[in-house]
Amino acid sequence: MPVRWNMTYAEIECSIKLHPAINHWIEQLDKNLTGQKKAAATRKKKKWFLSPADWELLKNICEVLEPFQKVTLVFSKSRVPTICLVLLMYKFIESHLKESKQKAGDQSLNNLANAIECSLKRLNIHLRKALVSSFPLIGAVLHPFIRLTYFQNDMLWSTDIAQRAQAILEKLFLEYASAGSAATQLTSSSQASQVEAKSVFTTAIGRATPSAQALKSELEVYFSGMYPCEDEDGALIWWKVSESHLNSAYICLNIL
Repeated sequence: MPVRWNMTYAEIECSIKLHPAINHWIEQLDKNLTGQKKAAATRKKKKWFLSPADWELLKNICEVLEPFQKVTLVFSKSRVPTICLVLLMYKFIESHLKESKQKAGDQSLNNLANAIECSLKRLNIHLRKALVSSFPLIGAVLHPFIRLTYFQNDMLWSTDIAQRAQAILEKLFLEYASAGSAATQLTSSSQASQVEAKSVFTTAIGRATPSAQALKSELEVYFSGMYPCEDEDGALIWWKVSESHLNSAYICLNIL
């Protein structure tokens, strides 16, 4: 039966909590025994004995696996969008593994350091695949707790990531605005075919739908961090509340 990392983490975590009891139980395995029973118990005692160095290694492994457990719980939440968290969590795990590898190397835990290196290589494969699609990136930027600022951190991301996210989002805003305008005009025509497509006021100012500049201004408001979101799990609620001053909220609701 394959052993999953989360089961390994749970077993190690439990063992560390029971460290004194386990040591005591192993220590008294051959107590009050004689003959073959004592010999068998002694063999088990030697096999199962854990030295202080062994326990320290288990603690290090547990520390490496703990963030994986936390990320799993984040993605297991109900009624919370998760596509916006994919890149964020990948990068969080990447940073954690790099720190853990450095720590393992400093402590001469070469086998653990090699295992972490393999994990990093596997993680980078998944991270590159996630960046091929636009949805994880746009989903993250549309999370009001994250926005564009997070991807402008050049300690974590290359500069083209934030630029790409902004360009895609601007394009989406224009496409959704055009589609919304066309649907509105079609509905209006079917209800009142005799009514002119543009009012006198609209004709006078030369625009029947929001211009690219208006949409850009709305994006600038969002990218500026105005109307902060205080709840990391409240992205959908934030966008719902923000419909009154961010007309493009429906983009977020479709993607998240």
